Amino acid sequence: MLNFEWDENKDRLNRKKHGIGFDRAKSVFDDESAIAYSGKTKEGENRFLIVGKVLGKFIIAVVFTIRSTVYRLISARQAQKSEIKDYLTHKLNKDVDGKKN
Repeated sequence: MLNFEWDENKDRLNRKKHGIGFDRAKSVFDDESAIAYSGKTKEGENRFLIVGKVLGKFIIAVVFTIRSTVYRLISARQAQKSEIKDYLTHKLNKDVDGKKN
């Protein structure tokens, strides 16, 4: 089981700006078809982006970092068109490959 943390003020701002809170956004890590990307280094921390589904239908993008064994959520938003395309292509290929076995 993954451990998560976030700044409560940042969570409130994210909900106001993007309409999704971090408590909901963390479920993107449960999506077996999610795609994770290495991102930039900011303030000495490696940042990552994960794109996947929440609630079984909304494709979102979450920026996070890993501190020791804790995933710290930084932002969450609706995925961009290119991210959605990549996700759906990855999922389709994964589903097709899984059916071949």
